Amino acid sequence: MKNVKLMIGLCLFAIFSFTLAQHDMHKMEVMTESTSLDSGATMTVYNYGNAKIHAYTGGPAANGTYIIEGQNSLVIVDAQFLAPVAQEFRAYADALNKPIDRLIITHEHPDHWFGLGAFADVAIYGSANTKAFLNEQGEDILKARGESMGALPNYVPISHILPQGGEVIDGIRYNYLVYQHAEADEQVVILLPELKVILTGDLVYHNFYLILEANGFDNWMNILASLKSFDYHLILPGHGLPSDASVLDDNIYYLQRAKDLYASASSAEDFKEKMLILYPDLEGAFFWDLILSRLYPN
Repeated sequence: MKNVKLMIGLCLFAIFSFTLAQHDMHKMEVMTESTSLDSGATMTVYNYGNAKIHAYTGGPAANGTYIIEGQNSLVIVDAQFLAPVAQEFRAYADALNKPIDRLIITHEHPDHWFGLGAFADVAIYGSANTKAFLNEQGEDILKARGESMGALPNYVPISHILPQGGEVIDGIRYNYLVYQHAEADEQVVILLPELKVILTGDLVYHNFYLILEANGFDNWMNILASLKSFDYHLILPGHGLPSDASVLDDNIYYLQRAKDLYASASSAEDFKEKMLILYPDLEGAFFWDLILSRLYPN
């Protein structure tokens, strides 16, 4: 009897050890490499076996643009800002030697779609309101501001509306959540439930000053709190390098502090000074003119 119990114990230990080793091996295999490209952008590749995520973080605002690589095709999320990085991003995608199924625009801010000229041959998707806004005003915005900002000159319209709820593309499940009145008027968040990954658009910044909205603090914090409930391990932000889920708490804390200071500040400069005392080392100091223009439009 003792020998039987011993054998069972050894078998269970072996199974547990094998399972743990496989789990650890899987965790080690997820992040395969992080490299610096010619423009100075960072490309981090996460390998999930049947899928890879290529996270391109580039340009002065460290815009996050992403490629979800399936077995047969690519899905791209956002199009970069400045012409050189948009073209570099497209060249990288082409080098994967798989067709681009579509490109998804998360929201209407120009730093996420001014690079669409590099994807003129690709089907462009977005939410209904973002599609309507950009197809009505996007070309004029590009003509007015694109050249001075170093964007590609050709406007590429959003041609398709994302299906409600989600879909399966090349064997990968995509769930779409659409949020309004936070960092942007409307923002698409993409969940990859099988991979435990969230692509947040500009609802999340990593080590950057957030572009705030005077009436958006509470709603934005509530959205981030709801994203925490998914318990996903990889967060792909709109600005800054990929992170784990702790970045959601960091953004919530930042927004709460900003809300409190905004309520008590005597002026725009007073608010900025107090935020810089709290956060002296974040990137994106050039955002401050834009931040203050949104908080203090008069």
